[in-house]
Amino acid sequence: MPNWTWQTLHFLQVAALGVWLGGMVTIGVLVAPAVFALAPTRADAGRIMAAVFARFDRVVLACIVLLAISSGLLVGVYGRLSPWYAIQYVCLGMMSASALFGILIVSPRIRRLRRDHPEARLIVTGCRC
Repeated sequence: MPNWTWQTLHFLQVAALGVWLGGMVTIGVLVAPAVFALAPTRADAGRIMAAVFARFDRVVLACIVLLAISSGLLVGVYGRLSPWYAIQYVCLGMMSASALFGILIVSPRIRRLRRDHPEARLIVTGCRC
């Protein structure tokens, strides 16, 4: 007989990872190139992508919460803590920490810079922007 609780928690964990990583790949490979190719100006494309990332940040936060809850329950209820699972949880922790750093610290600073200096452009060596 299957253990439905374990299977549900494991499914939620894998689904959250799939949505998070799949969303990043979709935005990076499909959405961003299309927006920058079709938007009238780079500034318009930047504003569109800023809105996309702001919405995706909420999805990432939901995935982090879901991963934390499901991982905690898998460890607490099923004792799912071995060296291999510990590596998995360390990787999830590093992913979550870097995403939270980007969402809570980097993104607000970028928005503040855009608001305070709307005429400024990103200057990159070798970029023909």
